[in-house]
Amino acid sequence: MTDRGPLPSFLIDMDGVLVHEEQAIPGAGRFLEALQTAGLPLLVLTNNSIYTQRDLAARLARSGIELPPEAVWTSALATTQFLDTQRPGGTASVIEGRLTAWPGRCSPRQRAGQPARPVDRKAAGL
Repeated sequence: MTDRGPLPSFLIDMDGVLVHEEQAIPGAGRFLEALQTAGLPLLVLTNNSIYTQRDLAARLARSGIELPPEAVWTSALATTQFLDTQRPGGTASVIEGRLTAWPGRCSPRQRAGQPARPVDRKAAGL
């Protein structure tokens, strides 16, 4: 087997690159399909920390872009992974906005298999 060098990988921003509001950017779907057909690894990135990977994949699908949820990486997931590298198995106090309390939502820690514990708002001075 011949060494063909490193396999290219693609990190693609979601908002403003693939979609604008609820509309796909022209050519974005074809570009992603071409990458997938070629078997090239890709990850769609967003600094949106409110929604789950599944929520964001569904948003992309509504705009005509089909990707599996695990191909979407949020800032909340990146933060969770970073914290775990700093203190594997550790705990963190996370104060989240009320949007994450919507029915069916779970925190990035919960999605990573780590239990979420409620914060005593009075003890935290909130």
